[in-house]
Amino acid sequence: MSTSPSSPSRTVPRMAISVAILALAVITGFTSWKFIAGTSPEDSCAHISEDGRISDALGDGYKPDMNCSELGAAIEKATLGDGREHHSQEQAQAMKNVLLAISDEIEQRKSFSMSPDLGRPVATALAGYVVDTNAILRGTEVEYARHILPSAPVWQEDDGYRLSIPSDYLARVMRAASEDPEAYARLRMADSEYVAEQLSRIPRDAGPTAAGTPQVFSPSIGALDAIASHVLQERERSEADDWLNAVSDELLKDSVTPPAFKDAPAKHLVESWKHGLRAVQKEERRSYLEQQAVDMVATWGKARGMKSQDLGKLLASCGQASDSGRHQVLRGLKE
Repeated sequence: MSTSPSSPSRTVPRMAISVAILALAVITGFTSWKFIAGTSPEDSCAHISEDGRISDALGDGYKPDMNCSELGAAIEKATLGDGREHHSQEQAQAMKNVLLAISDEIEQRKSFSMSPDLGRPVATALAGYVVDTNAILRGTEVEYARHILPSAPVWQEDDGYRLSIPSDYLARVMRAASEDPEAYARLRMADSEYVAEQLSRIPRDAGPTAAGTPQVFSPSIGALDAIASHVLQERERSEADDWLNAVSDELLKDSVTPPAFKDAPAKHLVESWKHGLRAVQKEERRSYLEQQAVDMVATWGKARGMKSQDLGKLLASCGQASDSGRHQVLRGLKE
């Protein structure tokens, strides 16, 4: 799986992707959706399994009237297979079909409720496509813009097949899966590890401000902040606290003492951030999560010996990019 940072030749302004999404809205604007009021999470799984895109995606693993547990297991198998790093064309297309079907079902019933029996396998599958989800949430990759329409096929790169869907479709599915704190933690950790790996690959001669770092890496973490914020806003105070504490506990599972940066730079960044999460008071955890993009880059810059003035400018840009990603996704979730 390619984990190389995007080069300038492969990026596209967000405005171009916005135009593509507007075109999608025009194309689909005349579709009449049936509003499904009061649908339970289990009923939702039944509705999803009736979608023709799901039967196409699951192939031999499909059967009518699947419950949430059966549907989740079949989705994970169809999209990840034996867990190999590079996805086949069939697996990537299955993942795209699944995301489109679930997103449409959420939109039809106007509810983000999702059973953990479906949410956790969906989160696991999405974690396996973190290269794609990160690029979609960033919204700057040319190929992802070219393949953004639901009818567009998956495409092949040197290390496997890629998929693209509109970022609001993806955020919708991620938000529904995140009803379960364990599922959210899987999504967040997958993106954190990916971002850390990208930071560790930036050459030391990339320049004093490591041009490109903020816009390449920070918006996806901001998008995950938005999803958490939306989950918390929909809950009473005690329930919100329980969800956030459960997320934190899940993120801290299997945490270890941070290794030296020179020995394992990506692991150093992730474990240093988790070490900080463990140290803060429970009431400070939300703020700590929302500072992740800045904190990880700060750790990275200090480990590389960046001058404080250069690092300060870089961190300001990271914060702005993360905030932009957060506001964009949160606005879409509230519409």
